[in-house]
Amino acid sequence: MKKNKMINSHVYLARSILNKFSYRGKNNAHMIKYIDTNDMIIKEKSTKKFNSELGYYSYNNEQLLKNNIEEKIGIIIHKLEENRKNNITDFVLLEKDKFYLTTYLAYQWLRSDSLVENIKKHFNLDIRSNYLKNELINEENTTNLIGSKTCDMDICILFNNSNKGFVINSSNSLLYKDSHDYYIITLVLTPNIAVRFCKEDILKQVFSLENNYMVISITDDNSIINENIRTYNAAYKSTPGFIVEKESDLIDILNIVSNKKD
Repeated sequence: MKKNKMINSHVYLARSILNKFSYRGKNNAHMIKYIDTNDMIIKEKSTKKFNSELGYYSYNNEQLLKNNIEEKIGIIIHKLEENRKNNITDFVLLEKDKFYLTTYLAYQWLRSDSLVENIKKHFNLDIRSNYLKNELINEENTTNLIGSKTCDMDICILFNNSNKGFVINSSNSLLYKDSHDYYIITLVLTPNIAVRFCKEDILKQVFSLENNYMVISITDDNSIINENIRTYNAAYKSTPGFIVEKESDLIDILNIVSNKKD
């Protein structure tokens, strides 16, 4: 492929991530269901066409995203999924895996202009206001700056073994404060796997555990539903506003949101 040739870019979420939330449709295509928060309707689209735009990212940036982070995250997801399936919870992530998870989170934040504004405000970061899609993603100093905000946080792996799946929004993550006013960041990788960043020692206090690094298995459906409602609320306030998962989980969210309005 010529470097000056326009290619189909996935603006917010990598196709490889979307495929984790997909099912096989006609002609064996990867299809997803999603709620569009503009009209609150569940829609369907192929992962190839969802959140994509011809020529949005340059060829160089497409290669950077693929080689520097998306392929690395794919390897990490595979290892985590194998551990989840085999009920292995006493493993420890390699430092390079933690680095790639943090870098991936930074890239996801930078792909959303509206989210970057919130990140600047929450963390008081000095980031340029003109988020040029073909420059910012290639600015290593900026991704390092965002990534530095998680360097003093503990990492917790969440294995979702309930009957419900995690949903994802355009930033692939959720940032909020808990009841103690501490920031919590949840990075969703698949319907069954998420990574949680939290201020040092807070995770230990919350879960009454001794180790800084933990793997937590979730079997309670309501815990996942509550997490999904948080993700929905964040998506509702964002541009673009959508959440992706299987239809039954999306229906749960629509029912809860509708009941709150009544």
